[in-house]
Amino acid sequence: MKQIKTLLLLLLITASGASAQSIAAFSYSQTSVCAGDTFIITNLSTTDTGEYLIWDFDSTHVTVLSGNDTTPFVIVGLYPDSTIITLSIYDSTNTFVTGTSATIYIHPLPTIAVVTPTNGMITCSNPSIPIVIDADTLSTISWYINGINTGTTGLAFSAVMSDTGHFHLVATSIFGCVSNNAYEYSIVDGTALPTMALGICGQALGGDTSVSCFATDICASVNDPYPPTNYVWSTGATTATFTALTSGLYTLTVTNANGCIVTDTMQIFIGLPTPTFASVDTLCTGETISLSAPSGYSYLWTNGQVTQSIIVGVPGNYEVEISNGICSATSNTAVIDFHALPETNLIVEPCLIKLASFEPGATFQWYDQMSNPIIGATGPLHSVTAPGYFLVQVTSAFGCVSTSLALPVQCVVISSIGDLLQMQSDKPYTMSIIDMMGRVVKNARYDGDATMSMQELIPGIYIVRIVYDDGKVSVQKIQKF
Repeated sequence: MKQIKTLLLLLLITASGASAQSIAAFSYSQTSVCAGDTFIITNLSTTDTGEYLIWDFDSTHVTVLSGNDTTPFVIVGLYPDSTIITLSIYDSTNTFVTGTSATIYIHPLPTIAVVTPTNGMITCSNPSIPIVIDADTLSTISWYINGINTGTTGLAFSAVMSDTGHFHLVATSIFGCVSNNAYEYSIVDGTALPTMALGICGQALGGDTSVSCFATDICASVNDPYPPTNYVWSTGATTATFTALTSGLYTLTVTNANGCIVTDTMQIFIGLPTPTFASVDTLCTGETISLSAPSGYSYLWTNGQVTQSIIVGVPGNYEVEISNGICSATSNTAVIDFHALPETNLIVEPCLIKLASFEPGATFQWYDQMSNPIIGATGPLHSVTAPGYFLVQVTSAFGCVSTSLALPVQCVVISSIGDLLQMQSDKPYTMSIIDMMGRVVKNARYDGDATMSMQELIPGIYIVRIVYDDGKVSVQKIQKF
């Protein structure tokens, strides 16, 4: 604060020829002021008749008063300087009578030099602005925002978003001299985000989802308060328009010149998923396979069915068309082929059962009438050692399996004990023994098990011929010792 003092200065000087009553005296309100301040000097002199007064300001006559004029003398302080105020009394002959003087000190106002630009903007990429000034280090600097003291002092201040508005500074020197509004600074909010809408080019923008049957151009409508604007799509593209070739979620990020960022996302469905089927040629007649299309659509199969899945049991080419009411897609062709089951037609002979025909690469397993596998019976025919029912299971080279019916096989089991032949059979038959000359040496009919004597036969090799009632013939060799 400025120091205010009141001082009464009285000087009495007696000069030759002058009245001893003449006194030059004045008072003033301040001994020191700040540049630009005013101070008032009041005349307190005592003069004789005819005398007059002269005010001097730094040895310059500034005003002349009558001896009894008490009009205050108003002076504006100018820096840099200290000024001397002198009041002199002169008589009517212009002869100096007496005088008095005083020194008034005039202090400079604090000065502030701008270091940073005069205005600034808070941005998304620069959320604070340092304000730095150059000033008399002996001065006190107070920072104000919109007329309110921030409480910050010193030569630097960091402005943030909440400080948006008008800044000014107040500097106070050690002499109490004040520079008010010596520096002004405007902080502007530059964090306004761009506004953006995505949509299919040529259509109203702003939708979040689009369905198209073909590749689709996505357009971005951006209103940016601080262009230029940079575009970055989730795919890496950097243009305002992007062509979506496949279905997916596409995100656009927009960054403006102030580093402010806004994003928007759009779901694009392009066409429909094309159903894909594998061709199958490993099925056997009687088996089935299921073909299924993606869920959520309408369907039309080549066989006329309209369900999501079909059961295929016959060979052929199969396709499906799916539709969502806007787009449609047709699957590839599934070639479904079935392999025939192997044939199991049997031929029955006495003591023998066999397949009428079979495919190359097929395998076999014979079973008895109780469906028990016969060990070692793995060929296309089976020789039996006792009458009974037999069946075969045939597996083709493609893995298809067929099982025959169980058929009866007639067989007379002949064994010799000494000169006796013993026959076992559950069916009637006629047995003949033929020598090596082709002559029938014995002949008999039996209904089942029987015994025949060979005592009268000479040792040698003989043929035993069995004829069943159904006409089937079995031939065996025997030897008599």
